[in-house]
This record gives sequence, C-alpha cells and structure tokens, in this order.
Amino acid sequence: MHKLTQFLSIAVLFSLPLQAATSSEKNLKDLALCEELLKSSQSQADFQKAFEACQKAAIAGHPAAQLHLGVMYKNGEGVPKSEDSALQWYLKAAEQNFGPAPSYASEILFKRGGKADLEKAKSLLQVRLWQADDYDMQLYAKVLVATATSPSDYKEAIDIWKKFLEKETGKAAFYIGLIYDRHLGKEKGSYAEAIKFYVKSADLGSPEAATNLSRLYHDGLGTEPNEELMMKYLLIGAEGGSPIAHWRLGDLYHGGDHPKVAPKDYAKALVHLNKAADAGFKEALELLKEMYEQGQGVPKDKAKVKELADRIAKIEKSPML
Repeated sequence: MHKLTQFLSIAVLFSLPLQAATSSEKNLKDLALCEELLKSSQSQADFQKAFEACQKAAIAGHPAAQLHLGVMYKNGEGVPKSEDSALQWYLKAAEQNFGPAPSYASEILFKRGGKADLEKAKSLLQVRLWQADDYDMQLYAKVLVATATSPSDYKEAIDIWKKFLEKETGKAAFYIGLIYDRHLGKEKGSYAEAIKFYVKSADLGSPEAATNLSRLYHDGLGTEPNEELMMKYLLIGAEGGSPIAHWRLGDLYHGGDHPKVAPKDYAKALVHLNKAADAGFKEALELLKEMYEQGQGVPKDKAKVKELADRIAKIEKSPML
C-alpha cells in the first residue's frame, strides 16, 4: 500500500469542500479512484492504474493527487523513478501548502545544493514554520546555514538545534559543533565550544562528531594535543562507518608517526584504507595504489595498481562530512 495514502485520505476530507467548489464532479471521482487504487496497490501494474487516476486529478489541480504523483515518481511506483518529476509535482502541491509537500520538495532542493535551489527550499520551509514538525525544523536549520549571509543566521540555526539536543542520535549537537569548528558566523572559530558539542554528539552515537573530535585532539585545537583521545574517537568514528575515520586510521597505521597509539602496521592500514576506498574516498585509493606499487604489506601488483588508478580517475573529490 502507498505509504502516504492514510495521511492524505484524512487531509483530502478537509480539502473536499473547497475542491468541490472549484473542480468538476469527474475530477473528484478521479481523486477518489486515485485514493482507492493506492490503498490496494501491491504491484507495479496496480500502481500504473493508480497513477493514471492520480494524474488526471493532479492535472485538474488537486494537491493531494499532486503529492501522490511526486511520491510515485520518487519511489518508482508505477512509473520509472524520476527525482525531477517528483520535484515538479511536490512543488505544485507545495504551492497550496498541502501536507508534507513543502518538506519533500525542500529535501530534494537542499540535496541539489544550488543557490537558487537552497533559496527556494528556504522560502518553502519558512511558510511552513508555524506547523513544522521536528524534521522540518532541522532541515530549515541546515538550509539557514547553507544560505547564511550574517552571524544571525548561524545563531538562529544553533537555537533551533539546541531544542533537539536530547531528542535524537546526536545530529543536532554535531551540527552545532560544526558551526563552531568551521568558524561559521565568526571571525575566529570557538574550538572549545566545538569540542563540547562534538563530545555530546559522539556520546549519543554520531560517528561524524567522533571523527571531527579526533582531529581537534590531534591538532590541539581548543585543547591540548592528546593522542589517546585522538585514537579513541577515531575508532568510534570508524566503528560507526565514517570513511574519513577509516582513512585517517589507515594513514596512521601506514605511517607509524604515532607509535604509542598506532604503531606502523600495514595489515591494519589495508583494512581501514579499503573501507575508506569502498566509500569513494580518493586519498585512500591513492595510498592503496602506493602500497601495491611499492609492495608495502602486499606483493607488488601492476594489475591492482591499474585498477586503483582507474578508480581514482573517476573520482573528482572525496565525500566530506
């Protein structure tokens, strides 16, 4: 069954009186058929029939049907997946501020990240703030940071995230830490503040926070350098799947520059570098290539070197936090 049908059926009940005044009886029947077919859809053939009915109602201007079409395009239900088409229909429903349409559209726009996309996402979410749920508010905070033009924008984002510090798995504390860490909204970063929020986030299970925290302890930013804490948080980050943590551990074990906590160990370096490389981390691939070229912990292997070089050529830059 289409996951939004129950929610939208309730919403449609409230929109029908207005819609009845502006739509033909046939259009309302199309909408009712759209809802009915979606409730029982189990296969692509079922969704194709539902799509036809929903499309008629959507073209007639009903926002519930427009939102349904967006979800169907997003999930590939009855039609090929198309984020562009999903966004098109989400935006049409969002013009009427219908249900979660502004949020769904904003999510796609934020992911695209262009200046116009971000400004559109910001305007959609601002209209919705009075009825925003937790997800909307945190997405709005991200958009505020991405479009920030003054320190007040960062302060507003921090104020939003502070409301969620005890509610979830450390993301809010991580984002606050990131603002302080990256000097956002200030001439100078407050690394001590970054550490405070990163620690809170890492304790709640955020591998990204743990990975960034390890860097601050390594570089002595906002605190004295501390190899033990650097290693502790790197391992937490790697356990959580952070490719940057795996890259840094691989680099540490490869170089052996911190023998007290990470003595040279090519076998361990390979484990972590391969995990970072599998996540598309270019620097990890480059170091693996060097190891196979020079026979560091592995036999020299020209075929492997060529394979790694080909993978490197396809990556413009590594995924970042």
